[in-house]
Amino acid sequence: MKCVLFKRSRVDDFVVFLYHLMVITCFYISPSFAEVIAELEPIEVISTSPLSTSSIDANQVPSRVQAINATEIEKGNYTSITDVLQSQFGGVTSNAAQNNPLQADLQVRGFTASPLLGLPIGLAIYQDGQRINEPLGETVHWDLVPTDAVERMELISGANPIFGLNALGGALVLKMKDGFSFDQKQLAMSYGSFQRSKLSLQAGGNENGFAYYINAKRLKEDGWRDLSDSDAHSFYGNLAYNKADLYAKLSLQKTNSDLIGNSVSPVELLEQDYAAIFTAPDSTENNLTAVGLESDYWLNDDFQLSLNGYYRKLKADAFNGDMADDDDEGDDDDEDEDEHDSLYDAVNNISGRDQESYGLTLQSTLFDDFISRQNQFTFGLAFFQGDSRFKAKVQQAGLDPETRSTTTAGATTGPYTDDHTNIETTNQSASLFASDTWSLTPQLSLTAAARYDRTRIELNDQTGEQPELNGNHQFHLFNPSLGASYQFSPQFNFYASVSQSARAPSAIELACSEAVLELAGEDEECRLPNAFLADPPLKEVVARNFELGIRGNWNEMTSYHLGLFHSTNKNDIIFQSTGRATGLFKNIDKTRRMGLEAGLKVVFSRLETNINYSYLKATFEDDFFVLSPNHPAAISANGDASADSIRVKPGDRIPGLPEHTLQVHSRLSVSDNFSFAVEWLASAGQYLRGDESNELSKTPGYNVFNFKADYALNEQLHLLAKVENVFDKEYYSFALLGEEPDEVVGLEELSDNRFYGPASPRGVWLGLRTIF
Repeated sequence: MKCVLFKRSRVDDFVVFLYHLMVITCFYISPSFAEVIAELEPIEVISTSPLSTSSIDANQVPSRVQAINATEIEKGNYTSITDVLQSQFGGVTSNAAQNNPLQADLQVRGFTASPLLGLPIGLAIYQDGQRINEPLGETVHWDLVPTDAVERMELISGANPIFGLNALGGALVLKMKDGFSFDQKQLAMSYGSFQRSKLSLQAGGNENGFAYYINAKRLKEDGWRDLSDSDAHSFYGNLAYNKADLYAKLSLQKTNSDLIGNSVSPVELLEQDYAAIFTAPDSTENNLTAVGLESDYWLNDDFQLSLNGYYRKLKADAFNGDMADDDDEGDDDDEDEDEHDSLYDAVNNISGRDQESYGLTLQSTLFDDFISRQNQFTFGLAFFQGDSRFKAKVQQAGLDPETRSTTTAGATTGPYTDDHTNIETTNQSASLFASDTWSLTPQLSLTAAARYDRTRIELNDQTGEQPELNGNHQFHLFNPSLGASYQFSPQFNFYASVSQSARAPSAIELACSEAVLELAGEDEECRLPNAFLADPPLKEVVARNFELGIRGNWNEMTSYHLGLFHSTNKNDIIFQSTGRATGLFKNIDKTRRMGLEAGLKVVFSRLETNINYSYLKATFEDDFFVLSPNHPAAISANGDASADSIRVKPGDRIPGLPEHTLQVHSRLSVSDNFSFAVEWLASAGQYLRGDESNELSKTPGYNVFNFKADYALNEQLHLLAKVENVFDKEYYSFALLGEEPDEVVGLEELSDNRFYGPASPRGVWLGLRTIF
């Protein structure tokens, strides 16, 4: 048997070795064509569109797919969706940029999903067919996802056009519980370190084709760092109908959260006190109301119609205390200047976002043979609109020398500066998409897909003082994909695909692009997320992805996956910082993310072990200057006296992304009543944001171990235990270059401007889960 694989250039020696290993495997391990798929037992199916009702055999999907169900999520006793992904899914990392368990940055193959405005979002997230990337900056607020209400979670990696804008690195599809899948009443609670308490109530049931499901949850903690308390409570519920040829579900979600994320601190300060914060507070309040309707109707045995509609309203308020820049301190003259500086040595960045979004997707799926071969054809259209109102202002304040927190309200606060914003944005997208999976032979499946997106982003200044901000931008692109999978035997499946996906610049990026310097003057810059400037257009980011891999089941106890991927972003958008809380966006020619993913699952008697290893080489593939005035090697990029830039060359690594990661999750069922799990998470170091030229050392790598246990007193009552960071290791998953820390009162002895995001120390929680 001969396999033809497409060899890629510029691959590291290690990846080349594995490429040849896969070729040899194709030649010598694959058995005869005579072995047919029909002899295999049924396996799991994977979503092939934003509406999870459209699905195919996982082995027919020409890319890596990973999934986890509610039972496995429940066993893990996870705090958030990002915890589940980092623990169970290969190729996934997260960092402590905000240092809050509900505000992590998530990366898949070097593409990001984050709650922070301004980060380049490269993942599309769907909850029961609802797109939950928020319209203003395509952000994803993990605190708004009801983790306990998730029935199944699927990660489809790669640039998949079917999932629409931002699916550059993949798509995450969440299917929520209903009363048909969850027919019981359950109460779970836990309490432990950092005064973190968690209470979750679920109830579901069905009768005569009707069902209900509700989930109410609250998580509250003081936090392990100073001044870091958070509180989040949510309600999710739905009513469902499933009878004859119709399934319909109406859902309601209401979530309120008040989160503190105190972010990074100077490395020298953390060496003195690991829990210390730099400046405070840094709070975010989210208030979400969402309504959704999904339905599936079978016209006959071969034709299904699906409809999904939703409405989301999110109000988000942020309050960030920070040290003052020179420009923030006003223009007081002579004798008043010293007194002014002593009163106002800090600022409060205050912002509010009101976002409303709604969407509608209509999809048809035909299950019918084509030329006497099994075929599944999906066609759909989608419409999305998000309207946002963004207000921000900067207030002069004092800094408490003991806590380094700013004055927050009342007469002690100072006047507002000229940095203020009031803008309305509209993000509108209309799409057509189609996908076809054709079983050319019992072993060979071909998949072709495409999506056309037409996007309009409108910005309107409401202050009357920034008319140059007004703009109407349109983007449109046709994105195709083509792939194949071949089932050589029950033990060996080969897949390969080429695909393209895209994302339009967000309103944030359009309003803060680099070209604003030419329109607004050299001193203008964007204080994210607190001020916008003029909006010269940015180009749409286009990701072209190639991947191939092998997967299968060696026997009933062992399954495996080994894959290579190669993704190039054309016109990628990066944020270049001025070194303070300000900066600008710019297009660069291209970036590249390539690497290897390997997974192994072994089930032996009562022991189950999952191992995932990922190698990622994420590089800039352009020669350019980027702002980084706090870099010790900064030079002048344009010949003036300002040393504010560094030169990036092709091959320089993208900061913030570790090259090697390893996840090992092993669960032992000691008896029918008692089981425990051990997790090992390991990561190599990463370059600091602001060191795009890779001239400084990386952060240290780390190894961290977690422990979880479940003891069933009876069928109704379970005792739970969880220990995170068992050996209490101090480590850092995020880092950047900042201003000199000695400018903050009380820190005059510090000189190192490396700022690290400390990960959580050891935490112990005990709990119980009872089923009524």
